[in-house]
Amino acid sequence: MLIGELHVGGLVMVTTRDKIYLAIVAVLVLVILALANRFILSAPVVEVGDGRRGITLEHGEHALVLREMRSFLSGLQQLVDALANDDMHEAAKAGRSLARAAESPIPGVLSSKLPVEYKLFTRSIQHLLDRMAVETEWAKLPKRTLSQVAEVIQTCVACHEKYRVVVASAAAPAQAHDPGSPSLPGKKEP
Repeated sequence: MLIGELHVGGLVMVTTRDKIYLAIVAVLVLVILALANRFILSAPVVEVGDGRRGITLEHGEHALVLREMRSFLSGLQQLVDALANDDMHEAAKAGRSLARAAESPIPGVLSSKLPVEYKLFTRSIQHLLDRMAVETEWAKLPKRTLSQVAEVIQTCVACHEKYRVVVASAAAPAQAHDPGSPSLPGKKEP
C-alpha cells in the first residue's frame, strides 16, 4: 500500500505525492547506477603488445601507482630481512606497516580507471596482509609468515602477468613502456 493511495470504486489511485516520491527514488537509483558504473565497473584497458592489458593512466597517476608498488616492495624486503634474522618483533612491525599501507584509499578518479579484476587483486593482497600482520604479531612463526609472503608475491605476479600500467600518451602498443625506465632484454615491464 502506497503512502497516499486512495480507493475509489474498487480502484487504487496513486496520488501526485506518491508519483513524486517514486520519481525521486528512480532518479536516485539511476544516479547510484551511473556512479557505480563510473567508479566501480568501467575501466578501459588497452592491449600493450606483450599479452597483457594496459591500464591507461595520466602521468601523475602512473607515477603514484609505481611509487606505491616500489614502497610495497621495500616493505616486503624489510619483512623478509627481519624473518631472515629471526627478528619477529621487526617482522611484525613491517607486517603491520604493509597492512596499513594497503588500506590506503585509492583516489576516486584513479579508482575509476582500474579494472574490477585489478581491484580484486589489490583487495586480495589487503586481506592477505591483514591476516599475515596479525599472525606474525601473535603466533611468531617465521616459516608461516614466510609462506604468507610467498602467497602475497604470488598474487602480485598474477596481477603483473595480466596487467601493465601505461601513461595515457604512451598507450599505443609500440610505446607502451615507461620512457623513464630502461627495458632489459627478456624482462617484462612492471
